[in-house]
Amino acid sequence: MRSPAHDIAIYLTALGVGTFGGVAAWSINVGAEPETPDEAVTVYDTGGNAPMPDIELRDTTLQVRVRGPVYADAYEKANEIYGFLTQETTREIGEARYIGIWATSDIGAIGRDDNNRFLFTANFRIERQPLDSDEGEG
Repeated sequence: MRSPAHDIAIYLTALGVGTFGGVAAWSINVGAEPETPDEAVTVYDTGGNAPMPDIELRDTTLQVRVRGPVYADAYEKANEIYGFLTQETTREIGEARYIGIWATSDIGAIGRDDNNRFLFTANFRIERQPLDSDEGEG
């Protein structure tokens, strides 16, 4: 399985939130925020709880960070992502079945970066299993 951050970045790209690794506005990235463009979304793996190997369940966490030069636009993009991630329950992304994605924080404004762009973050908890797992099927 890919990392949850990578899966979520690909998922957000498929939903039209932005372009994975792009250089135009609303670039979607994994693990490292690019210098450009000004409008960027970066998804980070942040750990989680111990897995449950007997049922191949992973209980992970991630953070989504949104950056933009206009406060309202950056917040709106963060809110769009928040809505996409929390609106559904089970879904398949990559090689995993995402049983649930729950927000563990609301959207938070964390200031500005060195180039005076606004920064927002939101944190999420994820339960997922490999697609080849027999659990949850019946």
